[in-house]
Amino acid sequence: DFGPLNVEDGGLVNAGSIVVGDETFGSGMITVQRVGSGGVPSTFKASLLGIVVGRHGDATLRVGDGGLLGGQFDVSVGVGGGEGSLMVKGFDTASGKRSTLLVTPSAALGGGGLSIGEELVQGSTAGSGEMFIQNGALVTSVMGAVGKSAIGTATVDAAGNGLPSEWRMTEDLVVGGSSFGALGVRNGGLVSTRHIELGKEAFGNGTITVAGVGAGGVPSTL
Repeated sequence: DFGPLNVEDGGLVNAGSIVVGDETFGSGMITVQRVGSGGVPSTFKASLLGIVVGRHGDATLRVGDGGLLGGQFDVSVGVGGGEGSLMVKGFDTASGKRSTLLVTPSAALGGGGLSIGEELVQGSTAGSGEMFIQNGALVTSVMGAVGKSAIGTATVDAAGNGLPSEWRMTEDLVVGGSSFGALGVRNGGLVSTRHIELGKEAFGNGTITVAGVGAGGVPSTL
């Protein structure tokens, strides 16, 4: 079933974990957008077991206009045969707050990874995941994977408000783990990481494209 949830205009939702599109043939959508009075961003947080977008089903999670999404432990997009789409886009024009996804480790479980395209069990039906970071939005994680064990694509594209669209990692990024992964950094996008691995495992296939200059002359950077 299609189950939309909107967190808007400074609203706050806290949960232990967030799963969107949990069942085969099911679909779901969550939108976190806009900033409320006093500059308080709309906020959706998973404080225990992270976020899954598209686990068996189809799912979309959108963060826009200064909204804030927080995932403690890990965030996975397109898992176990599901089709997942994560979009973090833009900023609030009045306050200048960037639309933001923060992926942080759990004190008990560690983690802090952001994975786009992943199997639940090796050899199971694989789905796919996609991520878009656009128009000056910000995503941070400890590590990242695009195409970890199912098809994954990530696009970091277009500067906004004089700032690059940005994916920051403190540890490693894998593009094409044991599946196909593609990362595009375009028109003022910025990706920072300690180390990059392309096609890490058998059958892994990874591609990276860095191209273009964004508004205000902001270069694409990896």
